[in-house]
Amino acid sequence: MKASIDLAAYAAQRLDALPDVSLVHQPQLGVVLFRRTGWGSQQWATWARKLLADGVAFVAPTNWKGEPVGRLVFLHPQTSLAVVDEVLATLADLYLAQGKTKEALAMLDTADKNDNSVKFVLAKARIANNEPSQARPFLDQLINQDNQNAEYYFQRGLCWYQERNWSNAQDDFASSLKYNADQMDAVYYTGVSLLKQGKSEEAQNSFKELSQNANKSIAAKGLYGMAMAFDADRKLEAVENYANKSIAAKENPEALTLLGRTYLRQRKAPQAEKPLKRALELSPRDPSVIAAVSEMEMAQGRKTDAVGRITKALQDFPNSCDVQLGAAKINFLAGNFDKSWEGGLQAIGNCPDDPGGYFFLGLTSDHKGNKKEAKRFFGEFVKHGGDSANVPEEYR
Repeated sequence: MKASIDLAAYAAQRLDALPDVSLVHQPQLGVVLFRRTGWGSQQWATWARKLLADGVAFVAPTNWKGEPVGRLVFLHPQTSLAVVDEVLATLADLYLAQGKTKEALAMLDTADKNDNSVKFVLAKARIANNEPSQARPFLDQLINQDNQNAEYYFQRGLCWYQERNWSNAQDDFASSLKYNADQMDAVYYTGVSLLKQGKSEEAQNSFKELSQNANKSIAAKGLYGMAMAFDADRKLEAVENYANKSIAAKENPEALTLLGRTYLRQRKAPQAEKPLKRALELSPRDPSVIAAVSEMEMAQGRKTDAVGRITKALQDFPNSCDVQLGAAKINFLAGNFDKSWEGGLQAIGNCPDDPGGYFFLGLTSDHKGNKKEAKRFFGEFVKHGGDSANVPEEYR
């Protein structure tokens, strides 16, 4: 009985420290009752079914004075503390699904990192927080233990993707599809990885497959992928067309951001405002969305807002290529040439295959009168896929 009481006390302590979770009362014997803000009977039942289906635990929701609550019961004396952490990891996974990355990381901070369920959810949280180098070791360990798990390969593919290692990402997405042919996200990221390697035609084959899916969310991703492929080919009218089709299939921040950026490239700042504001509403902590909104503010002549937003984004997302490139561009346009130079250097260090950083280093060098250095950077810009038409005529 003492073991059950100790387990219940540990579970209560862990639960009481979580955001949006509170104890109904202190544990009695081996029973813990707790509530989660916003959850009714349906949410508790869904969570309980998932725990049972995953073989984690049998958690029976109950009612306390008419209020649906969660109930953990500890009876077996050999139940380990790791089981409690495994149950809590599933709650952390739910936070991730709601975009609450920091809350999920806080929840897992003191969990048993030797537990595979904890490892996996922690890896996903690190990826969501744009920390792939901290996520990949967990996934390497998991794949070594189970080398036919499609989801492990997919998440590790996302690590490589965030690190812009497109070839390794493509390989892991292929492995994910080998063990689960219905992993549509792996099809999507395979297409993007191919696109990043300059294989536009192959990428479009992946995106076309998705765009024809009966599921609107999947079709929206495929249509967005097609928009990206045309963006790589600099066919702006086709980009606008497919981005709008993607949004029509299912509103998503990625297509909204691309549509807004396309309007900005066409010097249509007033038209860019609506999709970019909506993208920010849907995904307020997405670095690419924040960078695009900053560019829109700059195009509208709101220099103070634009510089302030991108400066804060650099603090919040110091390793984001989108933010670094945005900082280089916005600071150059604002006349902050030293900061533009700094942003460009960060960008080519973190994202050496993206032409944007070289472009703004070239512009900054030209502004400072260093023609030789400007010519070198503009050469790198074109070498890495930048449009030579954007290069000042004297450097072509």
